[in-house]
Amino acid sequence: MNERRVFIAAIISVVFFAGYMQYMTARYPQLKQSKAQATSAAGNQETTLQASTALALSPIPDEPVQTLTSEHLKLEIGLQTGALRAATLQKYLDEEKRQGIRFSSGYPIAELVFGDKATWTKQSETAQSVAFQVEDAAGCVHAVSYELVPSKPVVQLRVQSSECAASAPGVHLIGSWSKSTSHSSVQNRLEWDVLTYKEPGIGKKYSKKTGLLKKPYAVPRGTAQVTLTERYFCQSTRFSDELAQARLFSNGEGLPVTESLLPNHEHLISIYLGSRDYFELQQAGFEEAFHVNILGRIGLILLAILSWIAGMTHNYGIAIMCFSFLITLVMAPFTLISFRSMKKMQVLQPQLKKIMDKHKDDQVKANQEVFALYREHRVSPLSGCLPILLQWPLLIALLQAITSYTALRGQSFLWIRDLSLPDRLAQLPFALPILGSDLNFLPVLMAGAMFMQTRTSQSGVAVDKSNPTAAMMSGPMMPLLFAVMLYHVPAGLVLYWLTNSILGTLLYRWAKR
Repeated sequence: MNERRVFIAAIISVVFFAGYMQYMTARYPQLKQSKAQATSAAGNQETTLQASTALALSPIPDEPVQTLTSEHLKLEIGLQTGALRAATLQKYLDEEKRQGIRFSSGYPIAELVFGDKATWTKQSETAQSVAFQVEDAAGCVHAVSYELVPSKPVVQLRVQSSECAASAPGVHLIGSWSKSTSHSSVQNRLEWDVLTYKEPGIGKKYSKKTGLLKKPYAVPRGTAQVTLTERYFCQSTRFSDELAQARLFSNGEGLPVTESLLPNHEHLISIYLGSRDYFELQQAGFEEAFHVNILGRIGLILLAILSWIAGMTHNYGIAIMCFSFLITLVMAPFTLISFRSMKKMQVLQPQLKKIMDKHKDDQVKANQEVFALYREHRVSPLSGCLPILLQWPLLIALLQAITSYTALRGQSFLWIRDLSLPDRLAQLPFALPILGSDLNFLPVLMAGAMFMQTRTSQSGVAVDKSNPTAAMMSGPMMPLLFAVMLYHVPAGLVLYWLTNSILGTLLYRWAKR
């Protein structure tokens, strides 16, 4: 009966973690507006873009470009459309490590639309800025300028409309984002993140959309910041004034798109183009681009420690192993408590057997006496699971943080080409259920190390071989479950757990002396 409770607790933990893995690594299902939200949006003309004013994302035509350059960014601005056509992140190399990562999908990253027809005329330029005069179809004049912020991956977009445009419906700002790598959609999805305020400065609300939006999503009133993101890099747009109207949608090629309607007066729009790393966002003043929950904050602390170790080792593989050693030291007291509890359980085995034989026809009475025996000797049947249960939050927080940790991108170790991806030792000529066609060797090693850790920790503890639950808990089932769960997660996380299992085995052997 006690083994069954332990088994149930372990299975619940495994199912929860497996579900979280699926949540983190698989494409999310489309999030739909609730009926109440749809009704509210339909009844509020201030927060819903009508079909007559909604614009489609159109490919940008061939045109002369103006290049703006800073230490962080190189931007290509169209001279006929004023569109931000492409952005190169200077400090992050592409997959071939030859040049900075260039974002260009054939659609504008950011574009201001002044009605059906508008004439753009360049007024001035510097190495980091360009200014335009725009005349719309009604003859109204607008001043538009792009200016790079020298010390940040940020571009300031200024718009100032003349008085004659005051009665016009406003200017549309269209934005889109694309993938920077050839990763699969499971490992690199595109999404929208929206920050809104119920009142200025307070009442923050974060919402996220992923997948293909079949219908445009009306952004709530009070929107202050909209972020388009892939796994490692993002575009985040912050508005100086509250938007008149806004929506999110997907274009025909699956790109995430934002459309915002700005009233005709002076606007300052800040656009961040860079790493999704929280610390870099914070340095640029865009930390609110992503909501960080409690586990996320734990993950940030762990990443800060990992980054500090990597700064000394100059290799992220070695840094992850050192980091795992540090966590093992912190968890060592709980591991020793678990070991001592298991030894006490071994001593109590004869008494437990007598109780079960004595009350074999009265399970309730047997359980009462068993738990009384546990209380008398201060033993918990679940204490053997204590170390691994305590590490669930750390493992989940680390997974959440590592998934978008830009510094880990492209870091190699031994046969692992990229610690931010599964190790992919070889490509199988066929696809296996759940596992796919990639042969990831690191999870196999991890399962073997976990099995050795289980055998070492339970050696000398009697296992009832007639009890299939107890036999399974002491056998290879749990390591195999972990191998399947962690098969598609970043190799850096599997390396952490592999090192942790090896160190746990050594700790148990030391404790037995």
